[in-house]
Amino acid sequence: MMEPFEVIMTTNTDRPVMVSLEDYEAVAEFRWFEKRSAAISYVARSVKSGGKVATIRLHRFIGDRMFGEQPPTIERHHKNRDPFDCRRSNIEALPRSDHRRLHRTIA
Repeated sequence: MMEPFEVIMTTNTDRPVMVSLEDYEAVAEFRWFEKRSAAISYVARSVKSGGKVATIRLHRFIGDRMFGEQPPTIERHHKNRDPFDCRRSNIEALPRSDHRRLHRTIA
């Protein structure tokens, strides 16, 4: 059975993004956009702090809500490789080395 979800839309490409019901309110208050990085797209938002602009990726934002803040050596991974599926059931935390190895073998 598929996990219940809500949909948000990216502001720049109007693409639907799935998020779990328990994350919807926290996510919906921000403007999320599709950010392309090399051959990969992610859903992200910009945050200004101290005169600088940082990018926060949606799957990391949700991962922090799920797992708490993690050291930089722990990365978030879309299990089904769909960056527009940010449901909790599709996000896992992996050590950086395992995450990179996984993407090398799938690519």
